[in-house]
Amino acid sequence: MEVFVWSKIKVRTMEAKILEEVKNVIVNLDVHELDL
Repeated sequence: MEVFVWSKIKVRTMEAKILEEVKNVIVNLDVHELDL
């Protein structure tokens, strides 16, 4: 049971990291667009 919960937490953490990276890329693109 603990392993199942731990794996779910790990998946959530990975998803959060991916979302954060995607957000950073989008922000960088927006800034780049404004520079042009």
